[in-house]
Amino acid sequence: MLKKPVPIGYEDFKELLDRGCYYVDKTGLIKEMIDTQAKVLLFTRPRRFGKTLNQSMIKYFFEKTKEDNAVLFNGLEISGYDGKYMSYQGKYPVISISLKSLKHSSLEDVYKAFEVIVSDEFKRHISLLDSPLLLDNDKKTIKKIIDMNADSVDIKFSLGFLSECLYKAYEKKVIVLIDEYDVPLENAHFNNFYPQVVDLIRGCFEKVLKTNTSLHMAVLTGCLRVSKESIFTGLNNLDIYDVTDEPFSKYFGFTNDEVESMLCYYDKKDIHDVLKRWYNGYLFGVTEMYNPYSVTKAVNNAVRSSRFIPEAYWTNTSSNSIVRDFILHCNDDIRHELEQLVNGGIVYKKIYKDLTYDDLGTSDDPDSMNSEQIWSHLLYTGYLKQRYNFEKSLYELQLPDCEVKEAYTKIINEVFEYKLKTTSRDELFRAVLEGDAEQIELIFKRWIYKSISYHDNKEDFYHGVMLGLLSGFDGYKVKSNRESGDGRFDIVMYDAMMQSVGIIFEFKFTDDMKKLPDKCREALEQIEKNKYETELEDLGIKKVIRYGIAFCKKVCKVSVAK
Repeated sequence: MLKKPVPIGYEDFKELLDRGCYYVDKTGLIKEMIDTQAKVLLFTRPRRFGKTLNQSMIKYFFEKTKEDNAVLFNGLEISGYDGKYMSYQGKYPVISISLKSLKHSSLEDVYKAFEVIVSDEFKRHISLLDSPLLLDNDKKTIKKIIDMNADSVDIKFSLGFLSECLYKAYEKKVIVLIDEYDVPLENAHFNNFYPQVVDLIRGCFEKVLKTNTSLHMAVLTGCLRVSKESIFTGLNNLDIYDVTDEPFSKYFGFTNDEVESMLCYYDKKDIHDVLKRWYNGYLFGVTEMYNPYSVTKAVNNAVRSSRFIPEAYWTNTSSNSIVRDFILHCNDDIRHELEQLVNGGIVYKKIYKDLTYDDLGTSDDPDSMNSEQIWSHLLYTGYLKQRYNFEKSLYELQLPDCEVKEAYTKIINEVFEYKLKTTSRDELFRAVLEGDAEQIELIFKRWIYKSISYHDNKEDFYHGVMLGLLSGFDGYKVKSNRESGDGRFDIVMYDAMMQSVGIIFEFKFTDDMKKLPDKCREALEQIEKNKYETELEDLGIKKVIRYGIAFCKKVCKVSVAK
């Protein structure tokens, strides 16, 4: 039997269904929205967790159009319940915009892009110009906005004005959908025009959401629960549901049952355990959720390939800059907590539900970064999972899954390499060439202490740090884990131009601090016994310096033999 296509990249509900794609039914969201009788709903979830597709679904359900969209919902959950909820279908005028394109480096471009978004939405409702129930002045303003000739005040209050016009024309209160509401705020923060964009968004939201007699219901989606004081001033009818809340928790992302059903449909049940390890770590309220973007990408690749290899799909769709800045500028306490996280541990934190971007600080001014607020930011943007601990009255934070752990480890490596490039290692180079074991030990200890260990195999961690520190010196080649003589050395570096000197490093590891000197001796004896200098001698290098280095946790001991 020919299977339905896996829905990759679809954000329009109608297009997804018209093309016959597999659909994970989230129409129960509409039922719960109707049942709550809420005036303004705000859902915050990480990016690519189905927010835009759900907004599209809501639009096609409620909006009154010439085309009958009820057929889209045939057989879906919302069509049950003896037709009670389908009586709402196609009954309302709908305003639907997305602010996700408002990512520009200048304030002028942001305003212009917002004007385009507004103009496009007015064009969708161009039939208002034919309504006998609207005043001529209303129609003139509509035309100015469509032609992008309106002034800044008209643009700021345009959504509220449009809702009033729709209410007059159709004599039915309006549903307003705003997707990715926080994107322009984040962009403005990092481009240093945050107050101006806050003023724009606040003015827009107040007009359309606050004391608007034309409004039936509004639904906003975004990643962060932005502080009421910044853009929702005086808005008392706002119901907010974030990743810590139980209501609506199963409608953004995939539940385990939904993933099992998908895998069963595509005859790929054998990859379930791998998907669970890689993409299942999220907890919304008390509901375990899979990352829907990664699951659909993974299933699509499994269907199209004879073998399945998991990849970091979700974390590779963003710059991950907030994590990078956090790791780059973290203090010793936070570094220790990050190390706990990447090694499968838990940190306990207070979560700030109402955030302002000013509290996050900027990478240009590390001292301005509020670490407590950033933990909350990492949670809401999908880089942490949460579980409330009632005994501590704090949230337990962990890395969600293998995919996110891979992102952290990749960023940790990038930060380490950046620090290597921007920090002088001349002192280390001199000490290595001079055989100054005491100075080398001091430098190595400093770098190990400042590094974040993320390997299950600690030997890999130490070896990686040492390889990074010893690489990149002008004229010197570095080789790692190569066979030489009767064994395999850890690291060798040598003067490739003059063949004047070669250096051999052998590492040992112990859980007992008292054994560090013995391990150093053992390392030096291994170099001599296995004749690791053979490769250097073959190159004509006669001067060889041998280092035995032993590690225990974040401490090391260095011994030298010349």
